[in-house]
Amino acid sequence: MLDRAVALDMDGVIVDGMQYHARAWKTVIKQHLDLEVGNDYLFLSEGNKGSDFVAKFSIDFDLALTPVQQEKLCQRKVEYFNQIFRIAAIPYAQEMVAGLRQMGYTLALVTGTERSFATDVLQNLGILQHFQEIISGDDVVHSKPNPEPYLTAAKRLDVLPERCLVIENAPHGISAARAAGMTCLAVESSLSARYLSEASRIFPGDKELLIAVVKEYQISTGRGDWLFTVPQFAQAIA
Repeated sequence: MLDRAVALDMDGVIVDGMQYHARAWKTVIKQHLDLEVGNDYLFLSEGNKGSDFVAKFSIDFDLALTPVQQEKLCQRKVEYFNQIFRIAAIPYAQEMVAGLRQMGYTLALVTGTERSFATDVLQNLGILQHFQEIISGDDVVHSKPNPEPYLTAAKRLDVLPERCLVIENAPHGISAARAAGMTCLAVESSLSARYLSEASRIFPGDKELLIAVVKEYQISTGRGDWLFTVPQFAQAIA
């Protein structure tokens, strides 16, 4: 039995959801606060729960929003997001998930969104059965970049943090994985490599990432510490 597991973010790794989150935030912020917010600011906040994002946004823009105002903004964002969101898989995401399971890895989804929403997305994409655990925003007190979501995943999968591989696409998620003591691979689905530099390895997309994980598996046989940062294996896994 393998002594490893894999934890995957949802938006930007499995489903192309960040464009809708960004559009929803930009719309409600413009409507209710008459402010313009750039895509980079929103994409760099990926991984936060909505309440955490609004609290930080209030500080960053010197708004002094009350808790009631922050909650209202979150509610409006969720309402608009639900109106516009359409489920579309990141290219090769379904094949990547199936490939990881075929190698024998247990999988956890780690997302800041609600459990019911995440479950619906995975079911719609036909990959829900591949995940042993879903760690949602409902399951943790602290969202990414705090390590709690990924440490919770490792605990539920009954694997040591250092044996848990994380697949991410955003700085907050990478920071959370690193703080949890985990190896983290990143894909450039919404942000370029310059924003993902804390990851152990960066790939253009899910297909290239899966190829590298398969190569690593062929060397390690799926046991022990991950070899992505071990110099003598770097060329073989590249």
